[in-house]
Amino acid sequence: MHKSLFGFAVLTLALTTVSARADTNVIYNKIIQTQTINCGYTDWEPLMVVNPNTHEISGLMIDVWEMIGKELDLKIVWKSFVGFGEVTEAVRTNKIDVFCVGVWPNSGRIKNMLLSRPALYNAIYLYARSDDTRFDNKYEALNDPTYTVVGQEGSLTASFLSIKFPKAKTSHISPMAPKVDQILNVVANKGDAVLIDVPFAEEYMKKNPEKIRAIKGPPIAIMPLALPLAIGEHQLKSMIDTTLNDLINNGAIAKLIQEYKLKETYAPEPDVRIPAKK
Repeated sequence: MHKSLFGFAVLTLALTTVSARADTNVIYNKIIQTQTINCGYTDWEPLMVVNPNTHEISGLMIDVWEMIGKELDLKIVWKSFVGFGEVTEAVRTNKIDVFCVGVWPNSGRIKNMLLSRPALYNAIYLYARSDDTRFDNKYEALNDPTYTVVGQEGSLTASFLSIKFPKAKTSHISPMAPKVDQILNVVANKGDAVLIDVPFAEEYMKKNPEKIRAIKGPPIAIMPLALPLAIGEHQLKSMIDTTLNDLINNGAIAKLIQEYKLKETYAPEPDVRIPAKK
């Protein structure tokens, strides 16, 4: 009986191991076979801009992926619009190969997906209504039940706000809601401050002047923008990481950031800097 149980246990372990191996690099193998990467995307101006009328897409991350496709000799297909709250499920179920806009990593995400190396870095700041100066150079004043902070449920912004301002009330938007709804909550007096990146805030303020302003003070954080893919896709991650390294080392991403005039957005440092000759 003991031998039978042992044999069954060994067989179960073997089948589990085979199954785990079979699930590894499935998307990578499909990409190599079809010579195509199917991208998920969302609206995150100016990194990714989705025209509401024509549904055409543009932005810095489109240019990054065009370069990735050229480097790898692969076709990039912008397959599915994916809300930030749907990213984990979209890569887990192979609805998309990569979420090609990128996310700011947090512990919840890293448990359920692989992430590429950072493509770039965003500074994130607090923003308030344009006539509100109560928190300038005194962020700590927000840490009070009198005030309400706004982020997005399940995202890094909500995590940061709960750590930084544990006493403040929250008015977080749904994980499925568009990113701009965070700003709209503050504009509509449903919150006092929102935590967002500078380029996104700048794009909103261009179209909606005198609605919000940056609260004076240092950035809350400098966040890496990483590209999510399914657990087990180590070969795909290696391929994307290597290509991003090339684009970082040859200055292509830094050049794009300059061309788009993105404030407080930074390219990762090249692996090696050669000193100027005297």
